[in-house]
Amino acid sequence: MSAVSNYRYRGVSLSHNDPAAQAAIVYDDPQGWYAGAFASTVRIGNPTANEVQGSFFAGYARTMPVGATFEAGIVYTGFTGPTSYAYPEVMLGATYDRINARMLYSANYYGRGADAFYSELNAAHRLSEHVQVVAHVGALWTRAKDVYGDSLDTVYDGRVGVAFDFQHFTVQVSWIGISDANAGYGLTGVRSRNGPVMSISWLF
Repeated sequence: MSAVSNYRYRGVSLSHNDPAAQAAIVYDDPQGWYAGAFASTVRIGNPTANEVQGSFFAGYARTMPVGATFEAGIVYTGFTGPTSYAYPEVMLGATYDRINARMLYSANYYGRGADAFYSELNAAHRLSEHVQVVAHVGALWTRAKDVYGDSLDTVYDGRVGVAFDFQHFTVQVSWIGISDANAGYGLTGVRSRNGPVMSISWLF
């Protein structure tokens, strides 16, 4: 369970730059199968409305003798409210040590009838027993359709921060940036801004 000062999803604020409450649960099978769900409060649409985002995911992960773990899975994301922004994604990923890379593809990103490809690279470096530096870079390619035909949009996002790990709590302070301040997928109702984000998570 988490509380965040601003819910930034792939660089874009889905909470209207306001705080959000989140929860996630994951089951890992010893044979490599996993499944889980994630939920967050959001403020989206125009006019802005308080809604809930839910993501459901499942996949399979396998660790190779060299120490790298490869995974493949599916993700389905939806929102409450009258407008359907639901979309599915397929995912491929790899993890080695404290570095993780993932690629995701959707043929109907945010229910807009356009395909999208998102890739990300995440890394962490532990400075001490309770402190680690975390970093993330991502790139989103979306194909939008309008009266002029198809157009390909590219948006980059990044995050760098410090995480403090305690027995059951993790506190993280990050700086998040995005290359296009107007990238809102047509649903946020607010321009995203670059700036700090703080999160507090309880692990159980």
